[in-house]
Amino acid sequence: MPYSFRNQPFRCIAFFRKWRVRASFLFATMKKCASLAAGLAALRIGALFARADVISAMLRAFTPYPVNSLALTAAEAAVSDERFLRAYAREVLESRSQLVSGLEQLGARVFPSAANFALADFGPGGTRLVKRLARRGILVRDRASEFGRDGFMRITAGTVPQTRRLLQAIKEEW
Repeated sequence: MPYSFRNQPFRCIAFFRKWRVRASFLFATMKKCASLAAGLAALRIGALFARADVISAMLRAFTPYPVNSLALTAAEAAVSDERFLRAYAREVLESRSQLVSGLEQLGARVFPSAANFALADFGPGGTRLVKRLARRGILVRDRASEFGRDGFMRITAGTVPQTRRLLQAIKEEW
């Protein structure tokens, strides 16, 4: 039976430790645990749990070093510091809540999600907003092409101060 750690980042880390999963076995397959629990989304760190034949097939397709050594070092450091993990996860959950309510207050339609990001529909002008935010050093993902019309963006919940800055910038630019 597959394990799900949705909204339970610490159970994921505990599972890694219980089964002695080391960072050298972490792959870029499932990043849900690492990105929410340790802020490592940009490093593409995650874990693969599967039958041996599935893992064997995937290993044949991987490059010899699918994750660089600096990313592995960061992952090992992050998952070994439980206080950091708990504090970071609390902040991201608070930030996501502020992000969703702030986007809704600004008039964006926000789709339900348990992820550490929000999918929001800003309607016409969304792509222009993405570009304006980028000029201010705030990067969000334009998802207009995936939905067939302007306005959709994927916005990751960062720290609480980052979320406040983002919401203020959207208010000023939209």
